[in-house]
Amino acid sequence: MPKKIEFTLSETELSTIEQVIRSSQDAYMVKRSTALRMLHLGQSPATVAEILTGAQATPYKWFHRFREEFLRWYLSLRVSQ
Repeated sequence: MPKKIEFTLSETELSTIEQVIRSSQDAYMVKRSTALRMLHLGQSPATVAEILTGAQATPYKWFHRFREEFLRWYLSLRVSQ
């Protein structure tokens, strides 16, 4: 049986993602952030993929990349403001 992935985000992560959803002009970043928020709120990766991407592996890829790169991404958002 595959290992269950915990998609829960910290308050800082969730706040940052919601900021991107509200204010980014980059459609790809808004889509990716929306997917991460949906996963955090309990939607299955299959549902997220069906709604946003079509490829079931994509929400997993986005989530893992977010986990690996959050600090650098978060700092870049702060610098660009």
